[in-house]
Amino acid sequence: MIEDLKGLPKEHYLRNTPLIEIGAQYLQRGSKVWADVTPAFGIANKTYNDLGDSWTHWDEWRATIDPYFDEDRADHIGQNGNVGYE
Repeated sequence: MIEDLKGLPKEHYLRNTPLIEIGAQYLQRGSKVWADVTPAFGIANKTYNDLGDSWTHWDEWRATIDPYFDEDRADHIGQNGNVGYE
């Protein structure tokens, strides 16, 4: 899953989860290469909504990991259908 953070509603959980937890990447204006936010970044534990305009105005941001996605549950639903309970 890849989500454009700027395009999500401000209250969306991906915009309010630390960047490091969502596998955040950014694309600087004029660049063609996405950069990963790593623990070494001072902003790694900030959320997209915490970032200032200087970070978000020109650069593109995306989440590459959904911290609430459970692969085992998704596999179970895919095999058996979602019946509203487990």
